[in-house]
Parts: sequence; C-alpha cells; structure tokens
Amino acid sequence: MSKLSEIFKQEIDLIKKDENTLGIVLVGSSKDLDFEKGTEINDIDLFIFTKEQQKDQIRINKVISSIEFDLNYISKQGCNNFINKKEYFFLKINDGKIIYDTCDYAKDILKKCKEAYEKGPEKLSQEEKTNKMIEINSEIQKLKSKDGFEDFEYNFFVNIALRDLIIMYYIKNDKWVPKDKKLIKSIKKDDKNIYNILKNESFDKYEMLLNIYKYIQKCP
Repeated sequence: MSKLSEIFKQEIDLIKKDENTLGIVLVGSSKDLDFEKGTEINDIDLFIFTKEQQKDQIRINKVISSIEFDLNYISKQGCNNFINKKEYFFLKINDGKIIYDTCDYAKDILKKCKEAYEKGPEKLSQEEKTNKMIEINSEIQKLKSKDGFEDFEYNFFVNIALRDLIIMYYIKNDKWVPKDKKLIKSIKKDDKNIYNILKNESFDKYEMLLNIYKYIQKCP
C-alpha cells in the first residue's frame, strides 16, 4: 500500500466511524486517480453526507503529511436545499466516486444531482439578458480611454469586465456558469472564437473586450 493510499484509507476510516455519516463521495480531479500507484497529489476533495448538523454545509481543511483534505460536510437538509435551489457547486458532484454509502443514500443524492444538472440552470428572460448586456457594455465603454486610471487600476477593471463578459456568454446561452477560476479553461473548451480573441495579442485590451462583446451579442 502506497503512503498516499494509507493516508487516504485512515482518513476515510475515521469519517466512517462517525455514526452521523451517511455517505462519502470523492470529487474533483482526484476521483479518477489510482492512489495505490503513489500518484502525486496536492489535495483530496470529499463530500460527506451527514444525518444532521447545525448548518447545511460545513467546510473543513486539514493537512496530513503534506496532503490537503478539503472536507465538505452536507446535512440531509442541506442536500435537499442545494438540489432544490439548483446550487451549481453541489450538482457538479453528480459524477463523483462513492467511497462509502449507507442505504444507498449517496447513490440517490448523486442521481438527483445528475437529473437537476442535466436540466440546466434557471433561464433568464430575453429582457433580463438584454439588460445585462447593456450593463456590461456600459462597463466596457468606461475603459475606452485609460485617462484617469493608473495602469494597475485599468488592468483590474479590464479583468472584471472580461470576467463579466464570459459569464454573460454562459447566461445568454442558458448554460451553467463555471467557477471564476475555471472561466478561461471552460471557454477554451466551449467556444474557440472567444478564446482566440483572448489570445490575439494584436488587440489592445479595450478592443479585445469590444470584440468579445460584439460576438456574444450575436449569439442566438
């Protein structure tokens, strides 16, 4: 047994001993790795379903021998609330790897998450989408000139506008909005046109924003 596998097993056994635990699901990039091979890994993400707790979600980070465990404890009530509210972070665990389960509780939750995820997010009306596009356009127009901005300040507002634009792409197309840290990686996969505009070094920053805005505006 590799050191990683041993540490993982010890942590899982510790969680399983708690009578409040209903199920454990391994999520994120680590779910597809073989711990027995001594794979190098920095963090392990676990969702732990519990019978009851004070809050719907309790998040705990712990480090064991340089391996970080990101533990999300979700109560039964929390599971129901997050599914009913279509919380993206929770529905995304639908492809997780079940490590421990009692009475098929975790299996049932993942099934419900998958069903809700595949239905997509709540859709905005055309009027709401139009208003959001107008707001973003106003945000971009303020960046037409660098006058009045310090360089770092201008770059800061450009990045905010870029984030809002990419998020708008997903909203306009009735798709789930990725986490901020995955926006660029996701847009590279979902729309090469936007990604290519981002990579084009011949555009100044204002022109880049304007070109992306015009492209999104034409999206059906």
